[in-house]
Amino acid sequence: MALSQTALVLESNGKTFFRGNNVLTAGDEIGLSAQVPTPDGGGNPEGDFWATPVNDQGIVTGINFSPYNPLSSLPAKPKPYSLPACKIRRQGGINSSEDYWFVLGTSAQWAAGTLPTQSSLVFWPASQQASQKTNASTGIPISGSWKFVLGLPTLDGSPHQHLFPKGWYNGTALTAAAGAGYANVAALLVFLNANWTTMGSPSITVSWALNTNGTAIIGTFTDNEADQLVVPSTHVLDASIWAIV
Repeated sequence: MALSQTALVLESNGKTFFRGNNVLTAGDEIGLSAQVPTPDGGGNPEGDFWATPVNDQGIVTGINFSPYNPLSSLPAKPKPYSLPACKIRRQGGINSSEDYWFVLGTSAQWAAGTLPTQSSLVFWPASQQASQKTNASTGIPISGSWKFVLGLPTLDGSPHQHLFPKGWYNGTALTAAAGAGYANVAALLVFLNANWTTMGSPSITVSWALNTNGTAIIGTFTDNEADQLVVPSTHVLDASIWAIV
């Protein structure tokens, strides 16, 4: 058997590989394509994990790895878009080291030399719970007024760069973007206010607008009946906006 195989590496030796600032090149995959050791190359499996993106107002800033049993799929996927990953460590023999890799795919696929080398999920959303709006002057929460925040990727002015929203609300997929995406924020807002407005059952009605400094899109809605401590857990938006060159 070969001493190494190609894998999509999600993290290695403390460094995480994901697309920063939600910017992709057409055909981009999650992770870094690299060689990892096989069993014959000194690799040892250290478990299977769900890989789930870490969110900062809709921008993916890292990856969280939570262990699971692939024979029973327990614990269940944390999110609809969580991906199976496994941890490999190289130790012993001539190539002795403490290097480790979190790679896309299961430990069984790693052992068989059949790790996936391409991810079908290019747009990796990030999760957020609704937050209560506050009075800008007093900082006091506004009763019944809630918001989602979707950070915008930085556009480079390229005529080929387009924006793509991708998301779920309380686990249900939201309307997909047009195939070519949207050339500017104004066109994106037209799409969001036509398609990402009525969500859930019982439904909420969300209105989307650009924030004052142009760095994020804010979705606001009203829920007068929900308690402040309960609402965030009942309004969960798994969504991000990506730019593709």
